[in-house]
Amino acid sequence: MTHVKMSPCEKYVLTYSPQADVAFTVWNFQMVEIIRELPIADEETIDTYKWSFDGTFLAKKFKTELKKEGSDEVKVKDGITVFELPSMQILQNKDGQKKSITIAGIKDWAWAPARNALIYSCFFNQDEEEEDDYGEEVKKEAPKTPVMDPRVGFMNIPSRQIIGFKDFKSKSLKFVIHPTLNYVAIQNNYEKKGRDLHSVELFDLTSGDAVPHQQIHMNREILQFFDVFWEPNGRMLAVLTLSKKESTNGINMDAKRQGVDIFQVEHDKLKGFVIKDIGAHQADKVVDFCWSPAGEIFCTLEKDGAFVSAKSIWNWYLIEEQAAVLASEGPKQIIGKNTTKNLEAKKTNKMAAEEISFDFKKTARHEATD
Repeated sequence: MTHVKMSPCEKYVLTYSPQADVAFTVWNFQMVEIIRELPIADEETIDTYKWSFDGTFLAKKFKTELKKEGSDEVKVKDGITVFELPSMQILQNKDGQKKSITIAGIKDWAWAPARNALIYSCFFNQDEEEEDDYGEEVKKEAPKTPVMDPRVGFMNIPSRQIIGFKDFKSKSLKFVIHPTLNYVAIQNNYEKKGRDLHSVELFDLTSGDAVPHQQIHMNREILQFFDVFWEPNGRMLAVLTLSKKESTNGINMDAKRQGVDIFQVEHDKLKGFVIKDIGAHQADKVVDFCWSPAGEIFCTLEKDGAFVSAKSIWNWYLIEEQAAVLASEGPKQIIGKNTTKNLEAKKTNKMAAEEISFDFKKTARHEATD
């Protein structure tokens, strides 16, 4: 045995023994009983199987090749197999049949963080771009099948109901699931007019049988996209990128900024699911980022130089929100993130535009040489 993966409810355990006769074993942890043994397929590891957020389901992605009788044609069938606990039987469809869920072209998948729903991405007909054993003349004569755009889908379990999907122009899609709340960020790398572009696609899984979508637009030229960092127990996220630095005087056009932009997902009574731009952090040499467990503070790691002897600089910041004021009046007193706002602001004309701004207050700094 090399790996153990316990269910979130702490009732079941999945063990992985790649050299044993049976690689995967699901145990009733409380009764110390084997519920089911599962064989291993090519390229499967302990990460192949994933528990749902409450431990009532265990699932894996599958891919099988079916050869038509009397023909050399091979049809690929792929999707997700979902097992119910405590029986470890395959989830039944609406006809009462125990069948896996077929999802053509599935690339990546995950469970929603706080509900029993599957999130998956599909890339269709990708094998058409790969080399095969046919001659060049045969390949030229073969009819071209229209390629559908990549898709992200959402499916409720156990009903198997598709509650939403979104198609993208994309070269790659990377999931960044919120640790505790029903939000999903997806890093989208796509090409437009010969340019390599990036965006962050945000989905809200808190709305029952609908999945609202918003996109974060980065208003700078992104040279490299590093990662997205969710606030552990809140609704903020940070995006770390390398981009061309904005210039107001036309000087130093080749300057670059490696830093974070911070956003917050919100639910507006009129607009629904929206994204608030908290702001771009001032540091431009950030190589890593981390939220505090409570989300009140974040830490940036900066490198002062590009050599082995470069200093590592850790800075800690508190996000402070300024009181909402009329746009024409400018900022007023800074208040804490969880502090009750000054009620005097509510006495202004409610029809006038109000602005809320944020400040990154440094609370600590530490330097070290690698």
